[in-house]
This record gives sequence, structure tokens and C-alpha cells, in this order.
Amino acid sequence: LTVLVATALIEGNLREQITRRLPTDAPAFFFVDIQSSQIGEFEKAIAAIPGAGPLDKVPSLRGRIVKIGGKPVSEIAVPSDARWAVEGDRGVTYSARPPKGSRIVAGEWWPADYRGPQLISFDEGLARQFGLGLGDTITVNVLGRDIEATISSLRRIEWTTLAINFVFVYSPGALDKAPHTFLATVKSTPDAEDAIFKTITDRFPNVTVVRIRDAIET
Repeated sequence: LTVLVATALIEGNLREQITRRLPTDAPAFFFVDIQSSQIGEFEKAIAAIPGAGPLDKVPSLRGRIVKIGGKPVSEIAVPSDARWAVEGDRGVTYSARPPKGSRIVAGEWWPADYRGPQLISFDEGLARQFGLGLGDTITVNVLGRDIEATISSLRRIEWTTLAINFVFVYSPGALDKAPHTFLATVKSTPDAEDAIFKTITDRFPNVTVVRIRDAIET
């Protein structure tokens, strides 16, 4: 009876999360592969649509972890539930300010005008599985270049908001000079969604448009 009651409570909490909170917090669209040369016009196109909210944009690159704490990944026994992080490329970004949807639980963020040695803010849970802490290093290969960075802060990320977030957030100074694209999200009224979809697919055919409402309803 205890197991059945616990299962029912868990199911109820998940249903509440999916049917009530998620549709309220989630953006209406994700936009992938916006070119750097397009981002200005892209923002103007969204802003011109009645009912569209402000665009939340983040620079995006891909990178593969090659060293953890100075040791090659091949020499480290990575826990099975953390293998996803070292198998294939991961999304990386850089930012002068902490991303929304995460909370710093150790260390501190770098100053907005920081231009010193490369620093990184890391996901708290993954750092624990890797056995990493503040002051340790992690090396990620981005566009064929190994970038070693020192962990200056650990973040607890709230993935369930569906806001843009990254396990790796670098301080500006290296990645901002590399070729990169942008990810973006936007909230909107239901009436504006068709106009947003048509405008972006017509004017920016290279951009992948993901309609979140369809996924949530499914």
C-alpha cells in the first residue's frame, strides 16, 4: 500500500509539472543555428511581430571534453551516469553574466569586464561525478583547439524551465573570437505563434525552428 501511494503521489507531481508549470514557464520557440551575421536582423524580425516577447539569445559552439583535472578522459573511470558528457560533443557558450535558470552554489562569477586566464562555470552535479571542485581544470576541444579552463564557480541548473542553459559557460576571451552561431528562445501569445513561425521560416530558411507547444501537447 505504501508503494502504491508513493507511486500515485509521484505521478501526480509529474503531471502537475507537465500540464501546469511547464506550459507557463516554457518559451514558445527554440531557434537553432542563427548565424552571427543574421542575429541583428533576426531580433528586429521578432520584435516587429505583435505578441512576441523579447528574444533571449546565447552564443553557441560545440566542444568535446578531452581532459578532466589535467588527465586525459581515456585514463579516468567516468561514472556510467556521467558518460554522456564525454561521449561526443557538448554545447558550450561564453558569458559575462550568469545565465538565467541557474544558481551559483560554490565560488563566484567573474567580473563583467574580466579578460584574464580562461575560467569556466560548471554544472554542480557533473562536477561532483567527475570529482572536480573549485580551482580544478577541465580541457575542452573547440574547433580543433584544446582550451583549458579553471573552474571558478559551480551552478545548480534548473533544466525543467526549458530556458537555454549549458553545462559549460566560459568567461569571455577565447570563444568570443571563434566562429559561432546563436541559440535563441522567445515567448509569445498563442495568437502570435503562427506569424513567428512563418516569418522566421520565410526570411531565415537556414534556422531550425522548434515549436515548444507541439512538444508539450504531445
